[in-house]
Amino acid sequence: MKFGTTGIILALGAMQVAGESALAQEVEAETPANTTAEADVFAEAQGEARDRIIVTGVRGGSYPNGLEKKADFGAFGDRDLFNTPINGKAFAEQFINDQIALTSGDLTGRDASFAEGNSSNLTGQVQGFLRGFAISQSFDGGPLLFGRRFPLEIYERVEILKGPNTFHSGIRFNGGVGGSINYVTKKPTDADLTRITALYGGGSQFGGGADVSRRFGPDEAFGVRANLAYRDGEISVNGVREENRIGHIAFNWRNDVVNVDLQYGDTFGRVDGTLSGIGLAPGVSIPEPPDGRRFAGPEFAFQEFDYQFARGAVTAQAGENWSFFVNGGLGRANEEFLFNFPTVINEAGDIPINPASVFRETVRSDWGDIYTLDGGVRGYFETGTITHRLVISAGRNQTADQGGFGLPIDPGAPFIANFNDPRSLQFPAPTFTEPQVFPFRRNTGTGVLFADEIGFFDERISIIAGFRWSQLNQQTRPFGAPSPNGPTREFRQSDISPSFGVIVRATPYLNIFGNVLRSLEFGSVAPQTAVNAGEATPPVVGTQYEAGAKFDLGDYGATVSVFQIERPNPILDPDTLVFGLFG
Repeated sequence: MKFGTTGIILALGAMQVAGESALAQEVEAETPANTTAEADVFAEAQGEARDRIIVTGVRGGSYPNGLEKKADFGAFGDRDLFNTPINGKAFAEQFINDQIALTSGDLTGRDASFAEGNSSNLTGQVQGFLRGFAISQSFDGGPLLFGRRFPLEIYERVEILKGPNTFHSGIRFNGGVGGSINYVTKKPTDADLTRITALYGGGSQFGGGADVSRRFGPDEAFGVRANLAYRDGEISVNGVREENRIGHIAFNWRNDVVNVDLQYGDTFGRVDGTLSGIGLAPGVSIPEPPDGRRFAGPEFAFQEFDYQFARGAVTAQAGENWSFFVNGGLGRANEEFLFNFPTVINEAGDIPINPASVFRETVRSDWGDIYTLDGGVRGYFETGTITHRLVISAGRNQTADQGGFGLPIDPGAPFIANFNDPRSLQFPAPTFTEPQVFPFRRNTGTGVLFADEIGFFDERISIIAGFRWSQLNQQTRPFGAPSPNGPTREFRQSDISPSFGVIVRATPYLNIFGNVLRSLEFGSVAPQTAVNAGEATPPVVGTQYEAGAKFDLGDYGATVSVFQIERPNPILDPDTLVFGLFG
C-alpha cells in the first residue's frame, strides 16, 4: 500500500516567500524557446529593426503541469531534453509539491515505461523495472552515495532517463540497461525562499517540514539552503507505524568564473510492521488477499534505514567556450531488518510458522566504503562550418558493504497460522545472537569518457558519438559465511562502451532522434538457494537501438519512440540449481 496514495494527506499552512526576481524568472522560463519567427513579426509590427540573436543552451523552466524541460546527464551536465537523443522525463519540484508526493514511487508510476516491483514504498524504497529491466538509481547525475531510500524532501527534480546510461552517467552496480531514476538535490535558490509544510496522513500519521534558502554577501555570491522534515505515526494500515527524519543542507559560492556546491544529508526511516512477502507452496493457487486495512504479519517485524552523505561539486570557466568540473562525495549506511518468510501451503490459507526461521539482518557501510570522484572538461569549437561540443572525463566510484545475521536463541515450538487470520500470525519475537558482521561485497568501477557532439547545417543535425572505457572489479563473499575468513570470489573485467546518437531538428517544434547505446553492469550474486550461493556472474553487456520523435509546443511536449534491447539475463537453473547467465 502506498502511503499518500490510499491515505488522506493534507498540506496545511504551506507558505512560500519569494522576491519579485523569482516571478520575473518564472515568466521568462515559460516563454517558448522556438519563437524567433513570431518575435520577428512582432518587431516588424512595432516598427522596430533589430538583429537576430540565436542562443544555444538549456531552456529554463518547466511545462505548466510541472514537468521539467531539462535533465542531468552526468558528464554532459544539464541538457535540454528536447535536444537530446534520449527518451526521458523530469518531475520538477513544482510537480512533486502539487502531487504531495512523498517517495519517488508516487512519481515513477506516472510513466508507462515503469513497472513497479515493490507495492509498499514504505520508507521511500523504490523497486521496479524500466523497459522490462531492473532500474538503476543515480544521484546528481552520478553514482549513488547511499542506499535505497529516497525521501523527496531533499530533491528538486526526479528524472526518468530511459535506456542504457553507462555512456553519459558511468557505471551502475545494480541495473541500468533499461534506464535509471536520477535524483537531483536541492540547491540554494536565487530568490529568498521560506516554505513551511504541515502534513497529516491516513491513520495517525503527522509531520511537517521546513525549506529555507537565502543568499548573502556582495553580488549575493554565497547561498545556503536547509531542509528539515519529520513524520511519524500509524499509517492507514492498522498495525503499521512509520517514522521518517530528514535533514539536508546545501551551500553555494559563485562568481563570474567559479561555482562551488557543497552539501550534507542525513535521512532516517523505520517501519514497524513490515512484510517481506508471502510465498505459495508448489501447486497452491493464489488465495484471496487479507483485509488491506490490517497488517498481516508478526508485529515485531521492522525495517530501519540510516544514511548520511556529503558531496562537493566545482565548475570553473576557462575562457568563453571551455570549462572544467570536479565532483566527489562520500556516504555511509546502516540497515537493520527483522522478519520471516511465510509460505501458504494449502487452499485454506494455512501457514506453518517456525520461529527458528525468523532472522535479524544487519548491513553496514562506513565513511569511505562508499565514494565517487570524477572530473573533466567541456568545450566548444568549430572546424569550418561544423561545430563541436567536446566532453572528456574520468572517474572512479566504489560501494562496499559488511553485514551478517543474528540467529534465534530458544525460538520456541513451530505452529500453524492462517493467511486469513492476521491475529494468528502474531507471536513473540525470538531473542537473537549478536550478528557476526564482516565484509561481504566490494564493487569498484573506473572509467574514462570521450564524446563529441558534432553539428551540421547550423546545427539542424547533431550527432553525439563517443565511448566510455570502464574497468570493473567485483569482490564477493557468501553472505552469512561462517567466518570473516570465508572464501572470496573476484571478477575483474574492462570493456569499451561505444555509443551513438543523432537528432534532426525537422521544425522548430519537432525533432527526430535515434540512438545506439551500450551498457555495462556488474554481475549478479547467486542466491542462498543456489549450489553456487554467493558466487557472482561476470559483468553483463547490453545494447539498445532506438528511434523516435519529440514534440515541443512551449506549453506541451511529447515523445514517442520504438526500441530494442538485448542483454544476457542471470537466472537460477531449476534443474541444476546453478545460478548464471543462462537467460
